[in-house]
Amino acid sequence: APPHYLGAASGAVGLDFVALADPLGASNELAVELMEHVGATAVQPQPVRIPAWAWQSEAGDDAIIYSPQPAAFADQSGLRQFLLNGGGVAQWTNKTPPIMAGVVATFADDLEAPSNLSQLVKRWRSAAAPLIPSGNTNPPLPGLSPPAPRYTGLAAAGPNLSQLLEALQARRGWLASTPTIWLTLQAELPDGQTRWMGQQMQPTGNVRFNLFYGDKTGEVAGLSLWRNGSPVQQLDFPPADGRWSVTLDAEPDSFYFGVVTQADGDFAVTAPIRILAAPASTQTGDNRTNLPPVASGNSAASGAKSANSSSHGIEPSHGQASGAPGSLAAAKLVGLDRWVEFRAVVIAPPGLFNNSMYVAEPAPNPESPLAGLGVNVYLRSGDFPVLQEGDWVLVRGMLDTFRGEMEVLLQEPGQIWRIGPDDPLQPLPIAVAEIGESLEARLVTFEGVVQGWSRDSIYLSDPSNPNAPAVRVTVRSSLDWRRPYVNKGEIWRVTGVVSQFATEAPWNDGYRILVRYKTDLQRIND
Repeated sequence: APPHYLGAASGAVGLDFVALADPLGASNELAVELMEHVGATAVQPQPVRIPAWAWQSEAGDDAIIYSPQPAAFADQSGLRQFLLNGGGVAQWTNKTPPIMAGVVATFADDLEAPSNLSQLVKRWRSAAAPLIPSGNTNPPLPGLSPPAPRYTGLAAAGPNLSQLLEALQARRGWLASTPTIWLTLQAELPDGQTRWMGQQMQPTGNVRFNLFYGDKTGEVAGLSLWRNGSPVQQLDFPPADGRWSVTLDAEPDSFYFGVVTQADGDFAVTAPIRILAAPASTQTGDNRTNLPPVASGNSAASGAKSANSSSHGIEPSHGQASGAPGSLAAAKLVGLDRWVEFRAVVIAPPGLFNNSMYVAEPAPNPESPLAGLGVNVYLRSGDFPVLQEGDWVLVRGMLDTFRGEMEVLLQEPGQIWRIGPDDPLQPLPIAVAEIGESLEARLVTFEGVVQGWSRDSIYLSDPSNPNAPAVRVTVRSSLDWRRPYVNKGEIWRVTGVVSQFATEAPWNDGYRILVRYKTDLQRIND
Protein backbone atom coordinates (compact mmCIF):
# COMPACT_ATOMS: atom_id res chain seq x y z
CA ALA A 1 0.00 0.00 0.00
CA PRO A 2 1.20 3.60 -0.56
CA PRO A 3 2.99 5.13 2.44
CA HIS A 4 0.30 7.75 3.05
CA TYR A 5 -2.37 5.02 3.25
CA LEU A 6 -0.28 3.13 5.78
CA GLY A 7 0.34 6.31 7.74
CA ALA A 8 -3.35 7.11 7.91
CA ALA A 9 -4.28 3.54 8.83
CA SER A 10 -1.61 3.44 11.54
CA GLY A 11 -2.93 6.60 13.11
CA ALA A 12 -6.51 5.39 12.85
CA VAL A 13 -5.84 2.27 14.93
CA GLY A 14 -3.91 4.26 17.53
CA LEU A 15 -0.31 3.27 16.81
CA ASP A 16 2.37 5.41 18.45
CA PHE A 17 5.11 4.58 15.93
CA VAL A 18 5.52 2.90 12.54
CA ALA A 19 8.46 1.71 10.43
CA LEU A 20 8.07 1.57 6.64
CA ALA A 21 10.76 -0.66 5.16
CA ASP A 22 11.38 -0.97 1.42
CA PRO A 23 14.44 -2.67 -0.12
CA LEU A 24 17.46 -0.41 0.46
CA GLY A 25 15.12 2.39 1.53
CA ALA A 26 13.82 2.80 -2.01
CA SER A 27 10.79 4.89 -1.01
CA ASN A 28 12.16 6.51 2.14
CA GLU A 29 12.11 10.07 0.83
CA LEU A 30 8.63 9.60 -0.61
CA ALA A 31 7.46 8.00 2.62
CA VAL A 32 8.75 10.91 4.69
CA GLU A 33 7.04 13.45 2.42
CA LEU A 34 3.72 11.61 2.36
CA MET A 35 3.75 10.83 6.07
CA GLU A 36 4.39 14.49 6.85
CA HIS A 37 1.52 15.44 4.55
CA VAL A 38 -0.81 12.99 6.28
CA GLY A 39 0.31 14.25 9.69
CA ALA A 40 -0.49 17.82 8.70
CA THR A 41 -3.98 17.04 7.40
CA ALA A 42 -5.23 14.16 9.58
CA VAL A 43 -7.52 14.62 12.54
CA GLN A 44 -5.97 11.92 14.73
CA PRO A 45 -2.34 12.16 15.96
CA GLN A 46 0.11 10.53 13.58
CA PRO A 47 2.62 7.90 14.69
CA VAL A 48 6.33 8.59 14.96
CA ARG A 49 8.12 7.24 11.90
CA ILE A 50 11.15 5.03 12.66
CA PRO A 51 13.57 5.02 9.69
CA ALA A 52 14.01 1.51 8.33
CA TRP A 53 14.78 -0.44 5.20
CA ALA A 54 14.51 -4.06 4.15
CA TRP A 55 17.53 -6.25 3.37
CA GLN A 56 17.82 -9.63 1.69
CA SER A 57 20.98 -11.64 1.11
CA GLU A 58 21.79 -13.69 -1.95
CA ALA A 59 21.23 -16.77 0.22
CA GLY A 60 17.67 -15.69 1.06
CA ASP A 61 18.26 -14.18 4.52
CA ASP A 62 15.82 -11.38 5.32
CA ALA A 63 15.99 -8.58 7.86
CA ILE A 64 14.62 -5.13 8.56
CA ILE A 65 17.38 -2.67 9.37
CA TYR A 66 16.45 0.24 11.64
CA SER A 67 18.80 2.89 10.31
CA PRO A 68 18.42 6.15 8.37
CA GLN A 69 21.21 5.29 5.93
CA PRO A 70 20.68 2.31 3.58
CA ALA A 71 23.74 0.23 2.75
CA ALA A 72 24.38 -2.63 0.34
CA PHE A 73 25.98 -5.93 1.34
CA ALA A 74 25.49 -9.41 -0.08
CA ASP A 75 25.58 -11.71 2.92
CA GLN A 76 25.38 -12.12 6.69
CA SER A 77 29.05 -11.21 7.01
CA GLY A 78 28.42 -7.76 5.58
CA LEU A 79 25.35 -7.24 7.75
CA ARG A 80 27.26 -8.35 10.84
CA GLN A 81 30.04 -5.85 10.17
CA PHE A 82 27.49 -3.08 9.50
CA LEU A 83 25.80 -3.71 12.85
CA LEU A 84 29.11 -4.04 14.74
CA ASN A 85 30.15 -0.66 13.32
CA GLY A 86 27.05 0.95 14.84
CA GLY A 87 25.13 1.31 11.60
CA GLY A 88 21.85 0.39 13.27
CA VAL A 89 19.96 -2.56 14.72
CA ALA A 90 18.08 -5.33 12.93
CA GLN A 91 14.95 -7.42 13.12
CA TRP A 92 15.37 -10.90 11.63
CA THR A 93 12.39 -11.76 9.43
CA ASN A 94 13.30 -15.36 8.61
CA LYS A 95 12.13 -17.97 11.10
CA THR A 96 15.63 -18.91 12.33
CA PRO A 97 17.61 -15.89 13.57
CA PRO A 98 21.42 -16.17 13.74
CA ILE A 99 23.74 -15.44 16.64
CA MET A 100 24.59 -11.85 15.72
CA ALA A 101 25.22 -8.76 17.82
CA GLY A 102 22.82 -6.02 16.75
CA VAL A 103 19.88 -8.32 15.96
CA VAL A 104 17.30 -7.21 18.53
CA ALA A 105 14.04 -8.71 17.27
CA THR A 106 12.77 -11.85 15.58
CA PHE A 107 9.94 -12.84 13.25
CA ALA A 108 6.66 -13.51 15.08
CA ASP A 109 3.92 -12.82 12.52
CA ASP A 110 2.90 -16.48 12.80
CA LEU A 111 2.61 -16.42 16.59
CA GLU A 112 -0.52 -17.53 18.44
CA ALA A 113 -0.72 -17.69 22.22
CA PRO A 114 -0.54 -20.05 23.87
CA SER A 115 -0.70 -22.66 21.07
CA ASN A 116 2.71 -22.22 19.40
CA LEU A 117 4.88 -20.34 21.90
CA SER A 118 7.42 -23.18 21.65
CA GLN A 119 8.30 -21.89 18.17
CA LEU A 120 9.23 -18.55 19.68
CA VAL A 121 11.43 -20.24 22.30
CA LYS A 122 13.16 -22.12 19.49
CA ARG A 123 14.03 -18.81 17.78
CA TRP A 124 15.42 -17.36 21.01
CA ARG A 125 17.59 -20.44 21.45
CA SER A 126 18.76 -20.21 17.85
CA ALA A 127 19.91 -16.63 18.43
CA ALA A 128 21.13 -17.28 22.00
CA ALA A 129 19.53 -13.92 22.85
CA PRO A 130 16.28 -12.56 24.40
CA LEU A 131 14.91 -11.01 21.20
CA ILE A 132 11.71 -8.98 20.90
CA PRO A 133 8.97 -10.98 19.17
CA SER A 134 7.95 -8.60 16.41
CA GLY A 135 5.18 -8.08 13.90
CA ASN A 136 5.55 -6.85 10.33
CA THR A 137 2.09 -6.92 8.76
CA ASN A 138 0.29 -3.78 7.64
CA PRO A 139 -2.49 -2.37 9.82
CA PRO A 140 -6.06 -2.92 8.53
CA LEU A 141 -6.70 -0.86 5.39
CA PRO A 142 -10.15 0.41 4.27
CA GLY A 143 -11.76 -1.73 1.58
CA LEU A 144 -9.44 -4.69 2.06
CA SER A 145 -10.04 -7.98 3.83
CA PRO A 146 -8.95 -7.48 7.44
CA PRO A 147 -5.67 -9.30 8.08
CA ALA A 148 -4.50 -10.67 11.41
CA PRO A 149 -1.73 -8.16 12.09
CA ARG A 150 0.82 -8.45 14.86
CA TYR A 151 1.98 -5.27 16.57
CA THR A 152 5.29 -4.54 18.32
CA GLY A 153 5.19 -2.54 21.54
CA LEU A 154 8.14 -0.79 23.19
CA ALA A 155 8.63 0.22 26.82
CA ALA A 156 10.21 3.59 26.06
CA ALA A 157 11.01 6.54 28.32
CA GLY A 158 9.05 8.82 25.99
CA PRO A 159 7.41 9.09 22.57
CA ASN A 160 10.20 10.70 20.54
CA LEU A 161 12.36 8.88 18.01
CA SER A 162 15.54 8.68 20.10
CA GLN A 163 13.63 7.20 23.06
CA LEU A 164 11.94 4.63 20.84
CA LEU A 165 15.25 3.62 19.28
CA GLU A 166 16.83 3.27 22.74
CA ALA A 167 14.04 0.90 23.81
CA LEU A 168 14.38 -1.06 20.58
CA GLN A 169 18.13 -1.44 21.01
CA ALA A 170 17.61 -2.55 24.63
CA ARG A 171 14.98 -5.11 23.47
CA ARG A 172 12.35 -3.75 25.89
CA GLY A 173 9.38 -4.84 23.86
CA TRP A 174 6.40 -7.12 23.40
CA LEU A 175 4.22 -8.52 20.63
CA ALA A 176 0.43 -8.04 20.65
CA SER A 177 -2.45 -9.01 18.40
CA THR A 178 -4.10 -5.62 19.01
CA PRO A 179 -2.46 -2.20 19.48
CA THR A 180 -4.48 -1.48 22.62
CA ILE A 181 -2.62 -3.99 24.83
CA TRP A 182 0.59 -3.34 26.73
CA LEU A 183 2.57 -5.90 28.73
CA THR A 184 5.95 -5.54 30.44
CA LEU A 185 8.19 -7.87 32.44
CA GLN A 186 10.89 -6.99 34.95
CA ALA A 187 12.96 -9.18 37.30
CA GLU A 188 13.86 -7.87 40.75
CA LEU A 189 16.93 -9.54 42.28
CA PRO A 190 17.48 -10.09 46.03
CA ASP A 191 20.11 -7.30 46.10
CA GLY A 192 17.64 -4.80 44.66
CA GLN A 193 18.97 -4.78 41.10
CA THR A 194 16.46 -5.11 38.26
CA ARG A 195 16.51 -6.66 34.79
CA TRP A 196 14.07 -5.72 32.05
CA MET A 197 12.61 -7.99 29.40
CA GLY A 198 15.24 -8.27 26.68
CA GLN A 199 18.09 -8.53 29.17
CA GLN A 200 19.97 -11.52 30.58
CA MET A 201 21.19 -12.44 34.04
CA GLN A 202 22.96 -15.14 36.00
CA PRO A 203 20.87 -17.87 37.69
CA THR A 204 19.94 -16.99 41.25
CA GLY A 205 17.34 -17.74 43.88
CA ASN A 206 14.42 -15.67 45.15
CA VAL A 207 13.82 -13.57 42.02
CA ARG A 208 10.66 -11.49 41.89
CA PHE A 209 9.18 -11.31 38.37
CA ASN A 210 6.92 -8.26 37.97
CA LEU A 211 4.34 -8.14 35.15
CA PHE A 212 2.35 -5.03 34.26
CA TYR A 213 -0.67 -5.36 31.94
CA GLY A 214 -3.15 -2.92 30.53
CA ASP A 215 -5.63 -2.48 27.69
CA LYS A 216 -6.92 0.86 26.47
CA THR A 217 -10.35 -0.72 26.02
CA GLY A 218 -10.44 -1.92 29.62
CA GLU A 219 -10.79 -5.60 28.70
CA VAL A 220 -9.69 -8.03 31.40
CA ALA A 221 -7.31 -10.90 30.66
CA GLY A 222 -5.47 -13.84 32.15
CA LEU A 223 -1.78 -13.40 32.97
CA SER A 224 0.90 -16.06 33.04
CA LEU A 225 4.65 -16.31 33.53
CA TRP A 226 6.33 -18.85 31.25
CA ARG A 227 9.66 -20.65 31.45
CA ASN A 228 10.74 -21.98 28.05
CA GLY A 229 7.75 -23.92 26.68
CA SER A 230 5.55 -24.13 29.79
CA PRO A 231 3.73 -21.76 32.16
CA VAL A 232 5.02 -21.78 35.73
CA GLN A 233 2.35 -19.51 37.26
CA GLN A 234 -1.03 -18.30 36.01
CA LEU A 235 -3.55 -15.70 37.16
CA ASP A 236 -7.06 -15.81 35.73
CA PHE A 237 -7.82 -12.12 36.32
CA PRO A 238 -5.23 -9.37 36.88
CA PRO A 239 -5.53 -6.95 39.82
CA ALA A 240 -7.25 -3.64 39.21
CA ASP A 241 -3.94 -1.87 38.66
CA GLY A 242 -2.73 -4.58 36.24
CA ARG A 243 0.33 -5.44 38.34
CA TRP A 244 1.22 -9.01 39.31
CA SER A 245 4.36 -10.48 40.88
CA VAL A 246 5.72 -14.02 41.10
CA THR A 247 8.73 -14.98 43.25
CA LEU A 248 10.75 -18.07 42.35
CA ASP A 249 14.29 -19.26 41.65
CA ALA A 250 15.60 -18.41 38.17
CA GLU A 251 16.80 -21.68 36.66
CA PRO A 252 19.92 -21.77 34.44
CA ASP A 253 19.60 -21.95 30.65
CA SER A 254 16.04 -20.59 30.65
CA PHE A 255 13.88 -17.95 29.00
CA TYR A 256 11.24 -16.39 31.28
CA PHE A 257 8.52 -14.32 29.58
CA GLY A 258 5.08 -12.92 30.22
CA VAL A 259 1.90 -13.87 28.34
CA VAL A 260 -1.56 -12.31 28.48
CA THR A 261 -4.66 -13.82 26.82
CA GLN A 262 -8.14 -12.35 26.47
CA ALA A 263 -11.49 -14.08 26.05
CA ASP A 264 -11.83 -12.88 22.45
CA GLY A 265 -8.50 -14.47 21.47
CA ASP A 266 -6.31 -11.37 21.61
CA PHE A 267 -2.96 -11.80 23.33
CA ALA A 268 0.45 -10.29 24.05
CA VAL A 269 3.88 -11.85 24.66
CA THR A 270 6.91 -10.05 26.11
CA ALA A 271 10.53 -10.33 25.11
CA PRO A 272 12.08 -12.79 27.56
CA ILE A 273 14.58 -12.42 30.35
CA ARG A 274 17.33 -14.91 29.57
CA ILE A 275 18.92 -16.84 32.45
CA LEU A 276 22.48 -17.83 31.55
CA ALA A 277 24.35 -20.98 32.44
CA ALA A 278 25.75 -21.26 35.94
CA PRO A 279 29.01 -19.25 35.85
CA ALA A 280 32.40 -20.81 36.45
CA SER A 281 32.88 -18.47 39.41
CA THR A 282 30.40 -20.57 41.40
CA GLN A 283 32.74 -23.55 41.33
CA THR A 284 34.18 -24.52 44.70
CA GLY A 285 36.52 -27.27 43.63
CA ASP A 286 37.13 -29.96 41.11
CA ASN A 287 33.78 -30.22 39.32
CA ARG A 288 31.82 -29.12 42.40
CA THR A 289 29.18 -26.43 42.32
CA ASN A 290 27.83 -24.34 45.18
CA LEU A 291 24.62 -22.99 43.70
CA PRO A 292 21.45 -22.58 45.73
CA PRO A 293 19.02 -25.44 45.08
CA VAL A 294 16.44 -24.80 42.40
CA ALA A 295 12.91 -24.55 43.75
CA SER A 296 10.78 -27.58 43.07
CA GLY A 297 7.02 -27.93 43.13
CA ASN A 298 6.09 -24.37 42.15
CA SER A 299 2.45 -25.23 41.52
CA ALA A 300 0.80 -23.40 38.65
CA ALA A 301 -2.84 -22.48 38.69
CA SER A 302 -5.39 -23.82 36.19
CA GLY A 303 -3.46 -27.01 35.55
CA ALA A 304 -0.28 -25.33 34.30
CA LYS A 305 2.92 -27.36 34.56
CA SER A 306 5.50 -26.51 37.18
CA ALA A 307 9.08 -25.80 36.13
CA ASN A 308 11.49 -28.69 35.75
CA SER A 309 13.82 -28.58 38.71
CA SER A 310 16.46 -30.34 40.75
CA SER A 311 16.77 -30.30 44.53
CA HIS A 312 20.43 -31.36 44.57
CA GLY A 313 21.92 -27.86 44.50
CA ILE A 314 24.32 -29.06 41.77
CA GLU A 315 24.11 -27.99 38.15
CA PRO A 316 26.35 -30.25 36.06
CA SER A 317 23.92 -30.30 33.17
CA HIS A 318 23.53 -26.62 32.19
CA GLY A 319 20.06 -26.36 33.68
CA GLN A 320 18.86 -29.92 33.16
CA ALA A 321 17.29 -31.74 36.09
CA SER A 322 18.72 -35.01 37.34
CA GLY A 323 17.72 -37.80 35.00
CA ALA A 324 16.20 -41.22 35.44
CA PRO A 325 18.30 -44.23 36.43
CA GLY A 326 20.48 -45.17 33.49
CA SER A 327 20.82 -41.59 32.26
CA LEU A 328 24.04 -39.61 32.00
CA ALA A 329 22.52 -36.84 34.13
CA ALA A 330 21.95 -39.25 37.00
CA ALA A 331 25.39 -40.85 36.54
CA LYS A 332 27.26 -37.56 36.91
CA LEU A 333 25.59 -36.88 40.25
CA VAL A 334 26.81 -40.01 42.06
CA GLY A 335 30.30 -38.64 42.75
CA LEU A 336 33.87 -39.55 41.79
CA ASP A 337 35.30 -43.06 42.07
CA ARG A 338 31.85 -44.57 41.63
CA TRP A 339 30.77 -47.15 39.05
CA VAL A 340 28.19 -45.81 36.56
CA GLU A 341 26.18 -47.16 33.64
CA PHE A 342 24.28 -44.99 31.17
CA ARG A 343 23.18 -44.56 27.55
CA ALA A 344 24.24 -41.56 25.46
CA VAL A 345 24.91 -40.33 21.91
CA VAL A 346 28.36 -39.94 20.34
CA ILE A 347 29.27 -36.28 19.65
CA ALA A 348 33.04 -36.73 19.10
CA PRO A 349 33.77 -40.24 17.80
CA PRO A 350 36.92 -42.28 18.44
CA GLY A 351 40.00 -41.40 16.43
CA LEU A 352 39.91 -37.64 17.01
CA PHE A 353 41.39 -37.19 20.49
CA ASN A 354 43.72 -40.16 21.07
CA ASN A 355 42.19 -42.36 23.81
CA SER A 356 39.21 -40.06 24.43
CA MET A 357 35.80 -39.61 22.87
CA TYR A 358 32.78 -37.54 23.92
CA VAL A 359 29.16 -38.57 24.38
CA ALA A 360 26.08 -36.55 25.35
CA GLU A 361 22.41 -36.88 26.11
CA PRO A 362 19.83 -35.12 23.95
CA ALA A 363 18.76 -31.96 25.76
CA PRO A 364 15.23 -32.13 27.24
CA ASN A 365 14.09 -29.55 24.71
CA PRO A 366 11.22 -30.56 22.39
CA GLU A 367 11.89 -27.69 20.00
CA SER A 368 15.19 -28.96 18.57
CA PRO A 369 17.65 -31.90 18.83
CA LEU A 370 20.33 -30.04 20.78
CA ALA A 371 23.17 -31.85 22.50
CA GLY A 372 22.69 -31.70 26.24
CA LEU A 373 24.84 -32.80 29.14
CA GLY A 374 28.07 -34.50 27.96
CA VAL A 375 31.12 -36.30 29.31
CA ASN A 376 34.58 -37.40 28.20
CA VAL A 377 35.01 -41.19 27.88
CA TYR A 378 38.65 -42.29 28.34
CA LEU A 379 39.83 -45.78 27.34
CA ARG A 380 42.94 -46.83 29.27
CA SER A 381 44.00 -49.65 26.92
CA GLY A 382 42.87 -51.14 23.63
CA ASP A 383 40.81 -49.61 20.83
CA PHE A 384 37.30 -48.23 20.87
CA PRO A 385 34.72 -50.06 18.74
CA VAL A 386 33.88 -48.47 15.40
CA LEU A 387 31.53 -45.60 16.21
CA GLN A 388 30.10 -42.67 14.27
CA GLU A 389 28.72 -39.34 15.38
CA GLY A 390 25.06 -39.89 16.27
CA ASP A 391 25.46 -43.50 17.40
CA TRP A 392 23.77 -44.48 20.65
CA VAL A 393 26.11 -46.30 23.04
CA LEU A 394 25.92 -48.05 26.40
CA VAL A 395 28.80 -47.08 28.69
CA ARG A 396 29.96 -48.80 31.91
CA GLY A 397 32.89 -47.29 33.78
CA MET A 398 34.26 -45.40 36.77
CA LEU A 399 33.76 -41.65 37.27
CA ASP A 400 37.13 -39.93 37.45
CA THR A 401 38.64 -36.52 36.79
CA PHE A 402 41.76 -35.28 35.00
CA ARG A 403 42.98 -31.67 35.08
CA GLY A 404 39.55 -30.58 36.30
CA GLU A 405 37.50 -32.35 33.62
CA MET A 406 35.17 -35.16 34.65
CA GLU A 407 35.56 -38.37 32.66
CA VAL A 408 34.32 -41.93 32.59
CA LEU A 409 37.31 -44.25 32.84
CA LEU A 410 37.19 -47.54 30.90
CA GLN A 411 39.75 -50.27 31.49
CA GLU A 412 39.04 -52.15 28.26
CA PRO A 413 36.91 -51.77 25.07
CA GLY A 414 34.24 -54.18 26.27
CA GLN A 415 32.90 -51.49 28.59
CA ILE A 416 31.29 -49.56 25.71
CA TRP A 417 28.72 -51.04 23.31
CA ARG A 418 27.11 -49.61 20.19
CA ILE A 419 23.29 -49.73 20.43
CA GLY A 420 22.42 -48.26 17.03
CA PRO A 421 22.52 -45.18 14.78
CA ASP A 422 20.61 -41.93 15.10
CA ASP A 423 20.83 -38.37 13.76
CA PRO A 424 23.79 -36.38 15.13
CA LEU A 425 22.93 -34.01 17.96
CA GLN A 426 23.10 -30.30 17.16
CA PRO A 427 25.36 -27.81 19.00
CA LEU A 428 23.98 -25.41 21.58
CA PRO A 429 24.29 -21.74 20.48
CA ILE A 430 26.16 -19.79 23.17
CA ALA A 431 28.21 -16.63 23.71
CA VAL A 432 31.94 -16.70 24.48
CA ALA A 433 31.38 -15.33 27.98
CA GLU A 434 29.23 -18.34 28.92
CA ILE A 435 32.02 -20.91 28.49
CA GLY A 436 32.87 -22.50 31.83
CA GLU A 437 32.17 -25.41 34.16
CA SER A 438 28.44 -25.56 33.50
CA LEU A 439 29.13 -26.25 29.80
CA GLU A 440 31.95 -28.77 30.29
CA ALA A 441 31.80 -31.60 27.70
CA ARG A 442 28.87 -29.97 25.90
CA LEU A 443 28.77 -29.54 22.11
CA VAL A 444 28.41 -25.80 21.44
CA THR A 445 28.63 -23.23 18.66
CA PHE A 446 29.43 -19.51 18.80
CA GLU A 447 31.06 -16.61 16.97
CA GLY A 448 34.26 -14.88 18.05
CA VAL A 449 36.74 -12.22 16.96
CA VAL A 450 40.37 -13.28 16.55
CA GLN A 451 42.56 -11.73 19.25
CA GLY A 452 45.61 -13.95 18.82
CA TRP A 453 46.91 -17.43 18.07
CA SER A 454 49.51 -20.04 19.01
CA ARG A 455 50.83 -23.18 17.37
CA ASP A 456 47.65 -25.22 17.76
CA SER A 457 45.10 -22.67 19.00
CA ILE A 458 43.14 -19.53 18.13
CA TYR A 459 42.02 -17.05 20.80
CA LEU A 460 38.57 -15.57 20.16
CA SER A 461 36.77 -12.80 22.03
CA ASP A 462 33.04 -12.15 22.28
CA PRO A 463 31.94 -9.73 19.47
CA SER A 464 29.39 -8.12 21.79
CA ASN A 465 31.71 -8.01 24.82
CA PRO A 466 35.27 -7.39 23.54
CA ASN A 467 36.65 -6.64 27.02
CA ALA A 468 35.79 -10.13 28.30
CA PRO A 469 38.59 -12.74 28.33
CA ALA A 470 39.15 -14.56 25.05
CA VAL A 471 38.52 -18.29 24.79
CA ARG A 472 41.09 -20.76 23.48
CA VAL A 473 39.99 -22.84 20.48
CA THR A 474 42.34 -25.79 20.03
CA VAL A 475 43.08 -28.00 17.03
CA ARG A 476 44.58 -31.09 18.71
CA SER A 477 47.73 -32.60 17.20
CA SER A 478 45.89 -35.94 17.04
CA LEU A 479 43.69 -34.59 14.22
CA ASP A 480 44.63 -35.10 10.57
CA TRP A 481 44.46 -31.37 9.83
CA ARG A 482 46.09 -28.25 11.26
CA ARG A 483 44.95 -24.90 12.57
CA PRO A 484 43.97 -22.54 9.74
CA TYR A 485 45.81 -19.28 9.14
CA VAL A 486 43.99 -16.38 10.80
CA ASN A 487 44.30 -12.60 11.07
CA LYS A 488 43.49 -10.43 14.05
CA GLY A 489 40.00 -8.98 13.85
CA GLU A 490 38.52 -11.74 11.71
CA ILE A 491 35.21 -13.23 12.85
CA TRP A 492 34.98 -17.03 12.98
CA ARG A 493 32.14 -19.40 13.76
CA VAL A 494 33.25 -22.28 15.95
CA THR A 495 31.60 -25.61 16.71
CA GLY A 496 33.23 -27.91 19.23
CA VAL A 497 33.26 -29.54 22.64
CA VAL A 498 33.92 -27.53 25.80
CA SER A 499 36.93 -29.14 27.49
CA GLN A 500 39.03 -28.34 30.56
CA PHE A 501 42.77 -28.67 31.09
CA ALA A 502 43.42 -26.86 34.38
CA THR A 503 46.96 -25.89 35.35
CA GLU A 504 46.80 -26.40 39.12
CA ALA A 505 44.54 -27.10 42.09
CA PRO A 506 41.73 -26.33 42.74
CA TRP A 507 41.34 -27.10 38.99
CA ASN A 508 38.97 -24.28 38.11
CA ASP A 509 40.67 -22.82 35.02
CA GLY A 510 41.81 -24.01 31.61
CA TYR A 511 38.50 -24.06 29.74
CA ARG A 512 38.90 -24.44 25.98
CA ILE A 513 37.05 -25.58 22.88
CA LEU A 514 38.14 -28.75 21.09
CA VAL A 515 37.15 -28.67 17.43
CA ARG A 516 36.63 -31.98 15.65
CA TYR A 517 36.50 -31.40 11.90
CA LYS A 518 37.71 -28.72 9.48
CA THR A 519 34.10 -27.63 9.07
CA ASP A 520 33.96 -26.81 12.80
CA LEU A 521 35.94 -23.63 12.00
CA GLN A 522 34.31 -21.25 9.53
CA ARG A 523 35.47 -17.72 8.77
CA ILE A 524 32.41 -15.52 8.31
CA ASN A 525 33.93 -12.23 7.22
CA ASP A 526 36.56 -11.17 4.72
